[in-house]
Amino acid sequence: MKKNLIIVVTLVLGVISQPALSVQAQVVTTQTAPSRTAVTAQTNTSATVNAEIPSNVGFFFRGISQRFQLLFSFNATRDATLRLKFAEDNLKFVQLLTTTSADEKAIDQAKKLAQKSEEFVAEVNKSESKWSDADPEAINNLVIQASAYFVQAENVIEELNNMSDDAAWQNALDEVLRNLSNENTKTKQFLQTNFIKASGDQNLPEGVAPILENDRDSDGVEDNDENTLGLSTSDFDTDRDGLSDSIELERFGTDPTNADTDGDGFRDGLEILKGFNPVGDGNFSTTAIKNNGFVFVKAKMTLPNLSPTTLKFLQDASQGKKLERYKGN
Repeated sequence: MKKNLIIVVTLVLGVISQPALSVQAQVVTTQTAPSRTAVTAQTNTSATVNAEIPSNVGFFFRGISQRFQLLFSFNATRDATLRLKFAEDNLKFVQLLTTTSADEKAIDQAKKLAQKSEEFVAEVNKSESKWSDADPEAINNLVIQASAYFVQAENVIEELNNMSDDAAWQNALDEVLRNLSNENTKTKQFLQTNFIKASGDQNLPEGVAPILENDRDSDGVEDNDENTLGLSTSDFDTDRDGLSDSIELERFGTDPTNADTDGDGFRDGLEILKGFNPVGDGNFSTTAIKNNGFVFVKAKMTLPNLSPTTLKFLQDASQGKKLERYKGN
């Protein structure tokens, strides 16, 4: 039985690894949101992208492989991490398929992949109570995978919005990606609200975060100032250390652009979850954070041309205030 199982898995992975279609697409940088027709017609400032897209049979066996891996994932946190990874992989293929001609097969395949991604994320949201109290390192890995997934999802959704005059793709994917976006919001809000929780005392003075209308990733910094600060406008965890940018800036005094602020070889998120000090030696404590942390925000406060709201946010954060986050609609 075990031998037969190994043969089946080998065959499945073998089929998945065999691409059936090689696609070349032209990607063009333009000033406005272009349609696919405009992109194909223009040749200036272009770069060639090679992509391998499986056949329908390849996608079928790929789906079987994903279900097989989930079937043997008995840990709720690992299951959620895998689902977000599979959702990310599916959306990468959606993005590649939208660079092909808008034939019915490509559109149908992209729609199925996007819908499957939505199902994966919805299942993650349903299982929050099962994985929210898991092992700290497993949670840390889940947050990092979630961050990577959100970036991919944002890219696909933004790309479809830029294809506003391409009715075939718009009609097929608009609703399913809107539903996916709603599921993403649930996951992101839960992660930002509940993770990462530190060991030790968190009795920090309270402050109120400024209300921002143009803060896509909800990290407390206006999108216009993100590039100046070296932060991502779409990724709530710029350095992928398992801590959201807002928590690094407000709570722990760590550098949101450096996954290992104190350079000791351990990611900031993992140190905090294990009860260690992410900005120096010893165990985690609010005293250690106040004494050695917030170097990043203190340095950035001196930058010119920051908006008043961002400057106020940095000033409050540099004082070690635990800010009350603004909840948008």
